[in-house]
Amino acid sequence: MASESNAERRAEELEVMAAIYADDGVFYAGVDGEAELVVRPDGCDDLPPLRLRVSFPDAYPSEAPPQVVALSAPWIEPAEALDVQAALAAAADELAGEVVLHAWIEVLREHADELVDRAVARMRLPGTVSDDHAEHGGKGVAGGEDTRDARASMMGGGRSLVVVSGKPVSEKRSKFVAHGARVRSMEDVNALVNGLLCEAKIAKATHNMLAYRFVPRGGGPLNEGRDDDGEGGAGDTMLNMLQTLGATNVAVVVTRWYGGVHLGSLRFKIIADVTKDLVTSAGWVESDESAQAAATVTKTDAEKSSGNRLRPSWEVHARIKHDPHLDSNSFTIGYVDRFTGVQEVPFDEFQTEDVYAYEGIPLHRIVYFKRDGELVWDRETRLDLLFKDSGDPRAASS
Repeated sequence: MASESNAERRAEELEVMAAIYADDGVFYAGVDGEAELVVRPDGCDDLPPLRLRVSFPDAYPSEAPPQVVALSAPWIEPAEALDVQAALAAAADELAGEVVLHAWIEVLREHADELVDRAVARMRLPGTVSDDHAEHGGKGVAGGEDTRDARASMMGGGRSLVVVSGKPVSEKRSKFVAHGARVRSMEDVNALVNGLLCEAKIAKATHNMLAYRFVPRGGGPLNEGRDDDGEGGAGDTMLNMLQTLGATNVAVVVTRWYGGVHLGSLRFKIIADVTKDLVTSAGWVESDESAQAAATVTKTDAEKSSGNRLRPSWEVHARIKHDPHLDSNSFTIGYVDRFTGVQEVPFDEFQTEDVYAYEGIPLHRIVYFKRDGELVWDRETRLDLLFKDSGDPRAASS
């Protein structure tokens, strides 16, 4: 009978889908004859996924397609969901009488990137400001002479941040752009960074430097932090500017695309200027005396124990490569791959003539160096055992 044949074909399709996709978190076979397809926009692993839940009528696949039970993501509009469903129906028509789940995954993948772009574009419209932005008197993010982009980071459990981007500044082929948002937690700070890195152009920049200051929702100590992202001293420059301006509940990322010409100390002036321009133009300058009075600035133990800056990864790389007292064969490098996370390779495999990049991966993506399996430089803990003047009492004496 046809119904028996359909049941066998459905079971076979579900088995094949599970074998291909289940380990990747793309396909889930549920109970009561339902299944769920899960697709994430390319390069945005932290973004909430697009989910399609379907059920299977007895007539599928010979005479009817699966039925859409729900299609959802926090970053799509109802009308867009209908467009996707129409595309799914069109694919089913082309495959009439055949199984369609694999084809439907491809349809979802084709639409996901476009839908994210639309969501970003919507955040450029006037009036799309977050509660925190409005609460602190932030200015509108579109219109007027000083128009800025605003994009939804769309992270952190559905919480949207309004990300304001400043005017680009170019100097000797290097380009600098500041981005910022109102933040009240490290989750917000991470959402800002992750949201920006979903844009390929920003993710491929030479440096994405960070500074932030916030008091948690409900009160508590003032939290301050920064990340040089390979441009030693840049984070301190940005944080000092936020402190000077009295800006709190703010995080700023300055993106730099290196143009091939060294700028010397001028780069720090530009970094400070674009940070100041963004914060003042967005209306984030305010007195934080009350916050300071109640706050204890939090720093890691490593930061407290070292009065000097952490040397950038390219400088560590250069020393290992050229210092005759160091055997490069004994070193390994840990770096962040945007799609697969932290990867580790032998130092000599990482070497390149371009001090700023390795196989398309900027050297500032390095997060640690190991010597004979032991950490000797670590960005997170600000450990530096290779330089006498690192401020670390355990620094190498060679």
